[in-house]
Amino acid sequence: MKNIIREYRTTPAVIDMSGARPGSDWKGDNRLGQCIQMLLDANIDWQAQPEKRLETLKMLPDGTRITRLYYKVFTYTNYPVPSEFADYDHCDFPNALARQMADCGQMGAPIKGLLVQTCTSFLYPNGNMNECYVMNGNTFMLNNYLTGHPSYAGSPHIALLLLMAKEKQEWNDPTNFDLSDGHPLNLSEQASLFDRSHICTQLAISLGRNYRKPTSQYCLIDAKDFPKQLIDRLAEDDAKSLLDNVTSIEIDAAIKTAERTFQRTYTFSLPADYPPKWDVCKVDLDWRADHNMFGESKCYARPGTFAAFKYPNIYSLHPIRIDDMPVPSEGARLFGIPEIICYDDNSMTIRYDERNITLRPEEPFKASKGLDYTTFTLTIRLEIDD
Repeated sequence: MKNIIREYRTTPAVIDMSGARPGSDWKGDNRLGQCIQMLLDANIDWQAQPEKRLETLKMLPDGTRITRLYYKVFTYTNYPVPSEFADYDHCDFPNALARQMADCGQMGAPIKGLLVQTCTSFLYPNGNMNECYVMNGNTFMLNNYLTGHPSYAGSPHIALLLLMAKEKQEWNDPTNFDLSDGHPLNLSEQASLFDRSHICTQLAISLGRNYRKPTSQYCLIDAKDFPKQLIDRLAEDDAKSLLDNVTSIEIDAAIKTAERTFQRTYTFSLPADYPPKWDVCKVDLDWRADHNMFGESKCYARPGTFAAFKYPNIYSLHPIRIDDMPVPSEGARLFGIPEIICYDDNSMTIRYDERNITLRPEEPFKASKGLDYTTFTLTIRLEIDD
């Protein structure tokens, strides 16, 4: 790479991030905020990653000009193939994406995740140009209602409670606390006065079990350590199966200022019908050739649900047909035909490749196989119909 000419931009643009950071500052659509949070939680050095990938490229002719390093971002919706959203210079990412997502409001279709491709543009010595050479990609899928916050690897019900708590950190909003002492203040004055007089915020965490009110304090943390310290503590007990019957998190916030202490209590509870029962079995068959991606999908319904009026029903000891999907026939034949062994409202067991595999809403089945420079991926998941 010594004789490669680098001409791409390395100085980040100045981006106004007010209202564009996930959490209490986020002003955009909630699901888009979760997407941005996933990128931040991934602990990827977005500025350094393309440079590192660039160093691994071989056989570039001497005098090749690298004119751009950037990220192409695609959004996943109900359609199996992601749609291109935008691209950003590598030195502006992910701030530029956060700013745009915070400003774009509600998306037309519900967002289920992001595909982020690390790309570069080449100009070869002979004048030929490769405008989008994909060096690698990262996929970030929202785990929605069932699995809660994607950075928490433990039990889905704890993840969902953490997600609720993270989304509503009102103890960080100075406009929630009256410091006027009888004198009217606008929001800017209120925030300025709070910042000058604020000493600390302590969060007393309690856990409710079996839909009952908490009876004892679980831990005490400083607000500046939220939520990481709470996540670490919960993950440790979760791994020991000590949180199986937890149904709520109560946060008692003590906000201390020079003049007084404000007390606020926030309670986050699982829905009474948690976990929701799946009603749709969705089958995706995707394939990738070179930089092109295609896919087909079909849905089956669990009998006795409203979805059963929309889709073909599944039955025990019947196959999940993928050989009749309008995809390259050789791709479908790679996987054979999975057979449904049994199902209930929480799971479904299939017979595939001489194995019995149990699917749950938070545990889909995925298999990938290659043929003639093409990668085929079969995914079978249990979902809640929109």
